[in-house]
Amino acid sequence: MDDLGSEQRQRLLGIYRAALDAVAGDRVVRDYLKTAPPEADATVVAIGKAAERMMKGAADTLGDQFQKGLIITKHDHLGS
Repeated sequence: MDDLGSEQRQRLLGIYRAALDAVAGDRVVRDYLKTAPPEADATVVAIGKAAERMMKGAADTLGDQFQKGLIITKHDHLGS
């Protein structure tokens, strides 16, 4: 691949990575909870493909306020 093609590929990969980061479940939930924290202890339910990362964002942000969590997703969508 010539230098121009390689440069374009790197730009596209950078855009792609930025787009994925913008919708990362843990980061989105963490950012939201920082702007609108719950007033009391919380029970968290996360549903869908990104449920595991959303739950991680909630647990990391809520700390001691995080009391219980439920993740609902397909079995092959959970990490190890």
